[in-house]
Amino acid sequence: SCRFLSEFHERQNLVKSIKIIRYLRKIAKIYEILVQHYPKKRYWTNLSGLYGQRDRQMDQMAALEAAYDDRLLDKQREFTALSQLLFMFENPRKAARVIENGLNQGIVKQEEKTLKAAAQYWHAARELERAKPYYKKAAVKSKEGELYIFLGQVHFSLDEFNEAEEAIKEGIKKGKLKDEAAAYMLLGQINFEN
Repeated sequence: SCRFLSEFHERQNLVKSIKIIRYLRKIAKIYEILVQHYPKKRYWTNLSGLYGQRDRQMDQMAALEAAYDDRLLDKQREFTALSQLLFMFENPRKAARVIENGLNQGIVKQEEKTLKAAAQYWHAARELERAKPYYKKAAVKSKEGELYIFLGQVHFSLDEFNEAEEAIKEGIKKGKLKDEAAAYMLLGQINFEN
């Protein structure tokens, strides 16, 4: 009888899950109609959230991106969610522009994680000059030296050997590196090139 009750509860949970999925589909369809006729921020962000709950990240990104393009986003989590989705779908340049825009407007706080994201997005977009200031600001705020190592690598890639050496040394000094030996090897390579 215990097994029977267990199976009964599992079936009940499955039925509840199916009802919730159907409900979310209906709600999403309503929001899809609303955004076409009344493109309000609340409708775009709710639609994006519904897509996210249903593991439809591409649609989630598109809904947030439409709200961003209409200048409707006004919360840090909206800017960071959109930039993360853009980066995930291999658009680092737009991801960097979105997070940078949020930082410049003061909507996104200048904290280590947001500055690091901006740096990494610009880095991935091969915009090293634009990545540098974000790595620098993030490295200053960090309790670990890792971001100074990234900054040093960027300087090194741009043949800025003195700045690269300075950043790597600062990273080693700050400590808590994932791979200290690699940092010393990079320092040796910089000294060889310089």
